Amino acid sequence: MNLGEFWYNKINKNRGRRLMKKVRFIFLALLFFLASPEGAMASDGTWQGKQYLKEDGSQAANEWVFDTHYQSWFYIKADANYAENEWLKQGDDYFYLKSGGYMAKSEWVEDKGAFYYLDQDGKMKRNAWVGTSYVGATGAKVIEDWVYDSQYDAWFYIKADGQHAEKEWLQIKGKDYYFKSGGYLLTSQWINQAYVNASGAKVQQGWLFDKQYQSWFYIKENGNYADKEWIFENGHYYYLKSGGYMAANEWIWDKESWFYLKFDGKMAEKEWVYDSHSQAWYYFKSGGYMTA
Repeated sequence: MNLGEFWYNKINKNRGRRLMKKVRFIFLALLFFLASPEGAMASDGTWQGKQYLKEDGSQAANEWVFDTHYQSWFYIKADANYAENEWLKQGDDYFYLKSGGYMAKSEWVEDKGAFYYLDQDGKMKRNAWVGTSYVGATGAKVIEDWVYDSQYDAWFYIKADGQHAEKEWLQIKGKDYYFKSGGYLLTSQWINQAYVNASGAKVQQGWLFDKQYQSWFYIKENGNYADKEWIFENGHYYYLKSGGYMAANEWIWDKESWFYLKFDGKMAEKEWVYDSHSQAWYYFKSGGYMTA
């Protein structure tokens, strides 16, 4: 290598180093610029404070702007400033712009003591489920109230924590209700030894006729059906068999004696009864005991 080639290569290497330093400086400056809210570049323009200049230099107003750096939508109002901490209504839809102007999406927003849910498109949900919570006609999360869902043709109850009741008993205004898995209100059904009527309220005390089983049951004061026991009601004794079924037109062996329950479930007492099965007459003393 001659002296000319040596100096030529050395100069080119120095130029390359200086060029790389300049590129690095420009890259770092660009990163700093993008990280600054005052100077962040948006999709087609630049932020200047709370205002947005489009690529052609005109000022945005009454329009949406998507900022690729922040990956968020912003709404520029008529005064050319972005909306923040406020609702925006467009057509039938509501949007919420948070502090800094970011559009809320896929999240809950609290406003004046109520909670609202904004979906993935930023639209406020109404009359819809959000997980196990429900938002009503105004969009506010329902708290401690009933919800009827026509899609499921069922009632649900939203508790104080904003979640629907599920697999549990709840006492609401003095009445007990049971909610199944999924939160559905149980109606006209048995739940263990208790029964809930057509409105879902637990039957407290009295007679209950179940069409499915074609039998009478007696619900005691504790809300459970009588089972393998005598019930005294309106001057008459009745016997409730295993499973709670009322005995009728049949014999019951109890207390070392036979008793007979007539067609209406009343215990025979101080009277003769003809048994068609044995084709014989029997007399029952006071207390229902059969005479030997």
